[in-house]
Amino acid sequence: MIELKNNIAYVYHEACLNKQQVNAFKEVVQSFELLQRKRQKAYEFGEISKIDLLLLSIELRTIRQEEKNLISQYEQSLELLYKEAYVLQKELPMCQDLKEISSWEKVNMDEALPIQALQKNMKAAQSLYQRFNSGISPIGLSVGMQQELDTQRITFGLSIPLNFSSGKQEAKRMLALSQTHMLQNRLQVLKKSAKKEGEILGKKLNLAFTNVQNAQETLHLYEQELIPLMAKSYELGESSLIELLLAKREMWKLRETLSKEKRLYYQSLFNYYNLVSSKE
Repeated sequence: MIELKNNIAYVYHEACLNKQQVNAFKEVVQSFELLQRKRQKAYEFGEISKIDLLLLSIELRTIRQEEKNLISQYEQSLELLYKEAYVLQKELPMCQDLKEISSWEKVNMDEALPIQALQKNMKAAQSLYQRFNSGISPIGLSVGMQQELDTQRITFGLSIPLNFSSGKQEAKRMLALSQTHMLQNRLQVLKKSAKKEGEILGKKLNLAFTNVQNAQETLHLYEQELIPLMAKSYELGESSLIELLLAKREMWKLRETLSKEKRLYYQSLFNYYNLVSSKE
C-alpha cells in the first residue's frame, strides 16, 4: 500500500510539472503574439523587412504547435493519475502541495518498515525459543492422608512435566531456534542492502537537487537579464531578429531542462520513500 501511495504521489507531481509547463508556455505564446502584432504594424510602416515578419510568423506557428504538444502531454499525465488513483470524479489537481525540492537528509535505515517488521518477527521467534528452552521442570512428589470411614489411607502423587521426555517438545524447540537464526541472517542481509541502496538513492537525490538548482539559476539569468537585453537591443537595431529568436529558443530549452530535472528529482525521492517506507 505504501509503495502504491508513493507511486500515485509521483504521478501527481509529474502531472503538476506538466501543468506548470503549459501555464508558462501560454505566457510565451501570448508575448509572441503581441510581438508579432507590433512587428506587423512596423512592417506596414516600412520599419522592418518582409523577411523579419515571415520569421516571426514561422516562429509563432512553431511555438503554437509546441503548446499543443505540452497540453497533450499534460492531459495524458492526468489520465494516468486518474487511473493510478482510481478517481471516478475527474478534477484538475491544485498542485499547491508539491514536495519541496531540497537536499537529501540521511535517514536511519533501522527505522525502515521492512526492517522493523523483520525485527518484530525475529523477537517473536526468540520468545518462542526461550519458552521451549526454559529448562525441564522438576518432578513433583506429594504425600497425603485421606480418612475413609474408620480407615486412614496414605496417598502419593507424582507429577511429570510434559517436556520431561517429549520428543515433540524438543522438535518445537529446535524449530524455534532454526527460525531465530534464519531471521537473524535475513535481518543482517536486509540492513546491509538497505543501507547501500539508501546511500545510492541519497546520492541520486543530491545530484538531482544540484541539477535543479543549476537549471533554475541559468533560466533566471535568461529570463531576467539576457532576454530583456536582447529584446531592447533588437528594438534599437543593434541585433538581428534571428539573434533574439535564438535566445528565446534557448530559454525554452532551459525550461524543458528544468522540468526534466525536477522529474528526475521526484522520481528519486519517491523511490527513496519506497525503500524506507516510513515517509509519505
